[in-house]
Parts: sequence; structure tokens; C-alpha cells
Amino acid sequence: MSVLSPKRAILFVVASFLGTALYANHPSPRVYPAMAFDEQAGTGVLFGGRGLDDPATGLVHATNETWLWVSGQWVQQFLETLPPARSSHAMTYDSQRERVILFGGRKEATIPREPWTYYGDTWVYKNGQWQQLETATAPPPREFGAMTYDRERDKVLLFGGFTYNTDGKTIKQLTDTWEFDGVSWAEVSSSGPAVAKPLVSFDAARHETIMLGVGTTLETLMHRWVPDSRTWIRETPTTLPTCVNEAGLTYQVHNQRLALVGGLCSGTTPSVDETWEWDGDNWTKLETSLTTRFTGAAVAYDVTAGRLVRYGGLAAFASAPDSSTYTYRNLIWRFNSAAANPAARSLLVLRADPVRNTLWLMGGLSEFSIANTIFYNDDFWRFQNGQWYEEVRVPDLPLQCATPLSAFDSDRSVMVVVCGDGGVFEWNGSAWKSFSGLQDTPDPRRFAGLAYDANLKKTVYFGGYDGVNYRDDTWTWNGTGWTEVKPKDEPENRGQMAMWYDPLAKKTILFSGVGRPNIDEKVTRFNDMWSFDGTNWTTMAVTQTPGIRFGSQVAVDPRDSKVLLFGGLRATVEGKIVEQFYGNDLWQWDGATSRWTEIVVPGGPSPRQNVGFDFDPSLGKFVLFGGFAGNFYHSDVWTWDGSTWTVLPDRVTFRRRRSANP
Repeated sequence: MSVLSPKRAILFVVASFLGTALYANHPSPRVYPAMAFDEQAGTGVLFGGRGLDDPATGLVHATNETWLWVSGQWVQQFLETLPPARSSHAMTYDSQRERVILFGGRKEATIPREPWTYYGDTWVYKNGQWQQLETATAPPPREFGAMTYDRERDKVLLFGGFTYNTDGKTIKQLTDTWEFDGVSWAEVSSSGPAVAKPLVSFDAARHETIMLGVGTTLETLMHRWVPDSRTWIRETPTTLPTCVNEAGLTYQVHNQRLALVGGLCSGTTPSVDETWEWDGDNWTKLETSLTTRFTGAAVAYDVTAGRLVRYGGLAAFASAPDSSTYTYRNLIWRFNSAAANPAARSLLVLRADPVRNTLWLMGGLSEFSIANTIFYNDDFWRFQNGQWYEEVRVPDLPLQCATPLSAFDSDRSVMVVVCGDGGVFEWNGSAWKSFSGLQDTPDPRRFAGLAYDANLKKTVYFGGYDGVNYRDDTWTWNGTGWTEVKPKDEPENRGQMAMWYDPLAKKTILFSGVGRPNIDEKVTRFNDMWSFDGTNWTTMAVTQTPGIRFGSQVAVDPRDSKVLLFGGLRATVEGKIVEQFYGNDLWQWDGATSRWTEIVVPGGPSPRQNVGFDFDPSLGKFVLFGGFAGNFYHSDVWTWDGSTWTVLPDRVTFRRRRSANP
């Protein structure tokens, strides 16, 4: 890979603060986020990053999520003001003003085949809030710039990166150096050493800023910043790390040495990671516990715990970003597995159980799924009174249940689950029951629709995708066996539709989806509605619908029997041009009047599809969990009370250190 083609890189930075702590497990897989640690608050901050190409929209999506690293756990923040989504940006912590500084980064294209753009904006994060700073001058926009804070001179130092040439198409390497005094940026050197993929860190023990990077042949280069002469001085110690391209660099307070981790080598890159330390005279390769080599990760030093923290990036030779967190101290790397809440996922079961006053969460597509490698979660959780409880040691739990579907049989007080391989399971609140040896069963399929019809006292199963074609067959489940229903008319072949039993219409209703009658036909995206009376499907004449979409979720309000629909993968179709985008719109369906009404409110969950969504009997509110958008999986929990979206607070307690500054 050419050094001058910045497809992958890592930038280490130091800094951070705190804010409102919210439910989540850990950030979803991403590459090129930035992380910093706030020494005063003892809290790490992670912002941004990007995923892989998203085939649903034809785009690469970046994120503007803000996460805090608190006492060995990740906690997501949801703030009104945020920097725009980005990756490959620079962050550092200004200890004098007790705030995080963010600069630049890369903005992904908003339409297919559009070039990306670069940011040149400056943001600060303090007291749990982001604020953009308007400065009289600023460095040119860029990605992969290297930034650190010189606490002795009270200056933020920024070097290099990549940006566009004047033609707006080709990429050029920057070698300029800028300083920020907290108010204004000033260029202190227009031309520095030809160092690509720079990494910088202030070495507090030796009172100087050190830079590592690579030259034109990927050789390792080391420089030291001399403020008085405003120059970078080449350093040539006896030994240099061989793998600095896309590595991470930080200063360790506990042993007063710089640490370099990960990275690509100038020669063959081994899969095993390397850890190097700088003592002011030479670099030493340490014999540490083995860990996978990562690039494009976020690295920071946790002052509170006295250890390095590394999150995300790409594992060596992997094809997709990772979401693993590792910590390091005294030659030992440890995988961080602390998680009090369910991991991020989509296509999950989240089903209300009014008899036991709870929500059940089961399975779902794992965030580690990529391309043709698919994993499903095998965990089982109870959500009650705003708290998660993992149900462990539950015998006969359905394992690797692909695209699970669920419905609550209110007459028998059991949750019915159907897996993609055709397996049927029921949960009675204390034990799972599986059914084998059944006759006349539906063929295996994914993305079907399932709803318990209280009028028929049966669970209705329709459509789906069998791996080749979309289906249009209808089945019912009575608790002991399947019965195929062969109506005179039925919805077109489809999957990923919204389907529910409507207590007001006293029928099962189907809306939207995506499908085609056979492999030779083109895909159709639907916004039609159908009702099922147990014998026939009937098309519904509805004046307005929420529009074309699939992967949306519905939930019935037991108090008034009206239905809420959230999000999905939406689409606009003009002739042969189809543009897909993720939605977070909220609609209400009134089965008595056969009318949809959009509910427009500020805030709420970010756009996504395939969430878990149902009415929580213990809270008396709707609960939304998880979902997927742009190759990012979610693990946040939101409630809807009829007028307001609220993200549920975590139980993490922040302890702010005493500040010497106002």
C-alpha cells in the first residue's frame, strides 16, 4: 500500500471528560475513531470512526457517537450538539483548560460515487458538551493529522496529514506544523519533514514532543520538535520500531516512557502485535503477552488506572473493523470483557410478556458478522423496570437462531420463537420447549413475518426469503403443529415486512417489505397493506402510508390498541433510480379508522433498521433496543412515553476530580 494513499491509518491522541451516562454495551466495530483521556475527570472519550462499505446505501458511513470509558466500561452519551460524523480526525486533551480539542477529519460521501471531503473545524468537549470554536485562522482541512498537547508551553501542536490538491480530486501529503493557544491557530512551519502517517506525543519526562512516521519506502522515521527554532530534528537512535505505519503512540505516566503499539511493518507484517517503549535514549521491543495486531485503532492512556486502552480498528489481515477493547500494563495485554448490558445487534427478539411483567431479549445478528461470515448471539436477557438481567444457565435455549421471529401467545401465556432453519420454540417464563418430528412444516427461510392473532388464537407466519426466492405462503401455529393456509389472494412474495395483530380491526395486518416472485424478476420495495382473517388475505385501501421501506418494527399499545411503527431502510424510487436511506421516523396506526399519522418530535434514536421494539409492561412505555445502520450496530435503549423519546441512563457513577481551574 502506498504511503501517499491514506486508506488506513491510526492517530493516537490524549484527552477527555464526562457527561450524561447512557445504556449501551460498547461502541460498534469501527476504524479510525479518535480517543483521548481527561486526566482531571479520570474519564476517556471516544468520538467518531467509520465502517465498511454499506451495500444497502452504496456508501461508507461514519458516526458522530460519543462514548466514555469509565472504570473499565463503555458508556454512550447522547448530546444535543455534536461535531458532524467523521473519521481520521485528531483529538488531544488540554490540561490547562480541562477540555478535549478535536480538529479535522474525513467526511464520507453523502451520495454514491461522490468523493469524500475533509474537515478543518475545531471543537472542544468539556462538562459533557461539545462546542465548535470559531477561530480567526485555522489549519487547512485534513485527515490523519497528528496532534498532541505540550503542557509546559500550553500549546496544542498539529502536524501533517492528507488533503486534496487544488484539482479537488488527487491527494497530497501535508508537512505543515501549527500551534493552538486555546483561542487561535498559528502556522509555525509551512514545510517540515516528509513524514507520512505521523504519530506525535508529548514526552513529559523529557519535556519534548516526539514524532514517528514513515518515509516514502515505509521506513521508520523519528523526529523531535524544537520550539525555539520551530523545526523538526531527525533522531536516529540505535533501534527504531519497525511497524509504525498505522500504529498507536502514547505517553505512560506510571513508568514515564512512550509506548508504541500495533502498526504495519515495512516488510512482512506479522499477525502478532508488538509493543515498544522509548526511554529517551532508545526504543526497546518488549516481550509482552500475545495479542492480535491492530491498525486504525484508538489508543489512549488511562491515567486513573495507569494503563493503556486500545479500542477498535482492523485486526491484521481482517476485512472488517473490530469492536474489541484491550488494556495494557507491565507487559500484559488483557481483553476487556466487562459488560452489564446486551451487546449491539440487529434482527433480534425483543418481546413483551405482560403475564410476567417483563420484556424478553433473545439472539440477534452479531456485530461481528461480515460478508459471508454470519454469527448470531446465543444470550438471553430480561428487561424489567429499566434494568437488564441476563438469564444464565437456561436449559434448551435456542442456539444460533438465525433471524429469529417472536410473538406472544396471550391465550397460552408463552412466547413463540421461529428460527430461520425452521425450528420452533416456546418459552413459558421458566423453561424452553422445542418441537421436533413435526409434519407439514414451512420450509426454512429468513425475514418472514410472525404475529399472534388473538382472534384466531393462532400464530400467523407469512413470506420470507429461502435463500433463492422470496415466499408468499401463509401458515398458522397452534402450539402443537403447523397448518398451511391457501388463500385465494395474498400479498406478493416478500420479506422484512412489518406484521402485527390489530386488536381494533381484529385481524393480522401486513405492511411494506421487499421481495420478488422469482430470481429472474427485479426486486420490488413495497408500501402496501394487507389484512388476514384466517382464511384470506385482503388488500387494504389506505389513503396514506409511511412510505416504501423494509426492516421497520411495530409494537401495539395495549392501552388503546393503536400501533407504533419505527424506522427501517427507506427508499425513494424515480424510474430506474432507487436510493435507500435509514429512517428514524415514528408513525401511529389506528385500526379503527385505518389511518396512519406521523408523529414528529425532536431527538430520539438515530436512523436504523431491524431494531427490537415493544411495549414494556413494567415501565408502561415503549422500549427500543439495538438495530443496524451503515455497518454500525447499536446497543442503546430508548423509551417512548407517547410524547418524548428518552434514552435510559446507566448506573455508572462519575467521580470528578477536584479542579485547580475555574
